Amino acid sequence: MSQSQAQSVSVSKTINSKERITMFDKTMRKLQELAESRVKELNVPAEDQVQRVRVYLARNNHLVTKQLDSIPFQKCLFKHIAPLSELLEVAIDPKLLQVSKEQTREDVLCNRLKLEQYLQQIEFQGKTYYPAGSTGSLKESRMWFATDKVRDIIHSFFKDSESAGTYLGILLSQGWEGEFTCNAVTVYDETTGDGMGYIRKSFANSKGIYAQSQIRILDIDHRSCGKGTVLIINDQLFSQLFGQDKDVAINPTLCKTESKVFENCIVSVRAVAKYRPMKSSFQVLQHLTPEGLDKLIPSIDAHLNDIFENLSDKQKAVDKLKVRLVEEDTALLADTKLSMLLLSNLPVNHPWVSNRLLNLWVKEIHDIALGGNLEFMSGMAAYDPSLPSGQVRFRNGSVFLNAMDSSEYLFSDYDGDLIPFVLDKEAKVAVITRYPIVQGTAILKLKIVGDIPSELPSSPLAVEVLSNHIKKLAHVSSPETRKKRTPLDCLLSVLLSGTTGSGIGGSTLALSAAIAHGKDDLTRELTLYSQEDVLSFKHNVNRQAMVRPWEVLKELESPAWFGVNPQKLSDFQIVDYPGTVSKCWNHVCSRIASAMSSLETTRKPLSEFRGLIPIPKTFSRKQFIRIYETYKKYCSYVTTAIASKDEDALNRVIKATEMIGMGMSETDVALAWHIAHLGNKGIGAFPIHLGINQLIRLLGHPEINVPILKLVTNNPDPQLTLKGFENTYQKNIDICLRKLFAA
Repeated sequence: MSQSQAQSVSVSKTINSKERITMFDKTMRKLQELAESRVKELNVPAEDQVQRVRVYLARNNHLVTKQLDSIPFQKCLFKHIAPLSELLEVAIDPKLLQVSKEQTREDVLCNRLKLEQYLQQIEFQGKTYYPAGSTGSLKESRMWFATDKVRDIIHSFFKDSESAGTYLGILLSQGWEGEFTCNAVTVYDETTGDGMGYIRKSFANSKGIYAQSQIRILDIDHRSCGKGTVLIINDQLFSQLFGQDKDVAINPTLCKTESKVFENCIVSVRAVAKYRPMKSSFQVLQHLTPEGLDKLIPSIDAHLNDIFENLSDKQKAVDKLKVRLVEEDTALLADTKLSMLLLSNLPVNHPWVSNRLLNLWVKEIHDIALGGNLEFMSGMAAYDPSLPSGQVRFRNGSVFLNAMDSSEYLFSDYDGDLIPFVLDKEAKVAVITRYPIVQGTAILKLKIVGDIPSELPSSPLAVEVLSNHIKKLAHVSSPETRKKRTPLDCLLSVLLSGTTGSGIGGSTLALSAAIAHGKDDLTRELTLYSQEDVLSFKHNVNRQAMVRPWEVLKELESPAWFGVNPQKLSDFQIVDYPGTVSKCWNHVCSRIASAMSSLETTRKPLSEFRGLIPIPKTFSRKQFIRIYETYKKYCSYVTTAIASKDEDALNRVIKATEMIGMGMSETDVALAWHIAHLGNKGIGAFPIHLGINQLIRLLGHPEINVPILKLVTNNPDPQLTLKGFENTYQKNIDICLRKLFAA
């Protein structure tokens, strides 16, 4: 445990604080080590890394700053304005702003006052940094500080400090899909078009853009910058609308600075539209009629058949998972330990692996039962007046429809914030719903007249528009007084309160620490504030679209079955409840019941797996007894937690076991393996929770080949030079690094 962690533990009860820290360190340490080793291997220069610090409460009850490891940050527009050394990312210890048993609400308020005072400026490595704003979503925002000179540069772009903080993400967003320069940009008339940006097809393709994309654009000389979505249109039409000498056209609404002049521009591509599967999509499923659900049944059955095949032939399923782990963009499963053990070739019929795989597929079945296996697109909408009313066209991740179809239902403003859902690819039927999805939103069923791609890949770079959508809607009105050039350090109270810019989709100014925990009292306070705007939006939509909220919500009166968290297939039971969601649930339950007889559920005896790891050649009796006593307590606590169905208690046992295993050797873990596998009634997960990294080395795989990568195996040139990031595989490496750091 580091010194900063030890100091931060002292302000609260030791056990709970250590558990939190240990759980994070243990589950993520391997990924951090891999990421750090890749940074060193790739020789990421210091000028391409951003410095980070954490503010926490020391034992003397004073706030102090601890330096964290720098991270690669070379894909942002900020680098063209000033060196990254002039920028500082500041994290706040989440315990400071978290109400808990050890810390009252008064303690949190006191900490907030201390933070407001402490964060007026930060001295770090001989430089003074001042608040510059925050970026990201409410759940994952980052707070940024900059030197006084750089803060003046930022102010030269934006009309006031509030705007500088709100739109700071334009300069700091990572352009994972590429970056290019463009000298042929025009800002077209605000009354023309739908508020989107447009890009000439030939020019876009030459830059590697083949679908609707989210971009950031910067003109340093004229202090202009903007962000938005650009649509690809053919060269002839683009020339007719915007001239033959232009390649990019943007609407003034996309410009976030006072200056709207763009000449010598740098364009950063943040994300490209792709199809995505939609999870927990009952928000849309509840609107469908029984006839509409019938159209979904074939795709639901096909997906269930794949899952049942996985359950009956686990080895074949695991072979597929390994390919996914090594070759696909979605490199790591949510279950990190399972990912590591699958790559270490632990037999698939080991009870722990078999159980974790079952949990993986049960969760997938649960998503289908509540969401109908719907799919949506990450791109936004644009309007095509030539399309007949009631029809929609999909093209390169974008959806096009007649503007009247949306205006009648208050679907969208000029940004085109719509999400299309594919109901039936065969009959080409889709529904369009307005983003953000809230209960009572408007919805329209349309006929697809364009082509739907046969492949529906999931991209981690696409915007997560549906995860934790209520929290992402948490929106607090902007400060009542917006003074020109308000010093950003005077807005610290606003930053710590999580205030955002105007509009539901406004960029957040919230600190990540203030809302880092779902049960945080401050988060609940923010949510209460947010309901005013969310309810206002819902009321307006309901009034315009003739949607009655009580009819929309009648299925969601918290029926007992709806909140169940299935752990095994037998937890899926048919219910007697009206509505489309319950009908979909019952269909999945009936399919499970009919398939149960053919699924392999026999548990292999643990003793069969003892031989995977040799008995240590030397160990003491005292060493054996110490581990055996730990194992007995582990079994007792786990059995009690499972019997009482107390998931929190089970998590506490696992965290405590991980903490105990922090200082253990490979000999200790090898003994733990043999102790846990001596009898067939033991718990084989004990050595996995005690020391996952030592266990994998004992299984004969000293290095985990977490998916870097397909690019290495596919590279025809064995002399892969990465110096200066000049090779063609830079993008793949950057994506991998990003995933490792994000994890």
